[in-house]
Amino acid sequence: RANLVAAPAHGGGIASRALGGSAQTHIVFGLPLPPLLDDAHHAGVVAAALFGEGMSSPLLDEIRERRGLAYYLSCSADIGELAGQFVVEASTAPEHADEFLVALKHLLEAQAGRIDPVGLERAKNQIAVRRLRAWERPARRLEDAALDLLSLGRVRSRGEMRERVEAVDARQVRDTFADMLRQRQAIAIAGRIRKGTVDRAREIFEPR
Repeated sequence: RANLVAAPAHGGGIASRALGGSAQTHIVFGLPLPPLLDDAHHAGVVAAALFGEGMSSPLLDEIRERRGLAYYLSCSADIGELAGQFVVEASTAPEHADEFLVALKHLLEAQAGRIDPVGLERAKNQIAVRRLRAWERPARRLEDAALDLLSLGRVRSRGEMRERVEAVDARQVRDTFADMLRQRQAIAIAGRIRKGTVDRAREIFEPR
């Protein structure tokens, strides 16, 4: 029978939980992306790779290497059958959390204004390398094939996925960032949380 499960609505918002014994502040930041059934999700995958995959990506280069605002950083596109999400994860010193959030917002807004062509090419190359590595892992191949079969009714070839990624242009990636930033962000803050950090996050991303 046809799948009658409705797609989830992205609500966004900010939640926090202090954890005793933790010396760092852990932040997970999310924005909605199109689902697997929407061809626009390819631009979301490229956007995540461009923004935060690799040492020369804007996220790692600016926030970790140049400014030292986080110990750990990652960015990924989590694409499912009914919904997708753009996720940034960070572990930072509590005193750097506010500055990190401001820098993150500015970097996202910069991508919505202009996409660096060199960065775009780098992102596509990194996706190709990542998929080649995944192809060597039977369990990962089976998982991807099952998701394709259940969602699309067929298993996509490596050639098709490569062509879809290569076809993504700078305008599509820029529009993806712009579309995401029109949505309410979902932010989770845990670990050691300084007083005022949650309120500051709300001021930065949910201005009145």
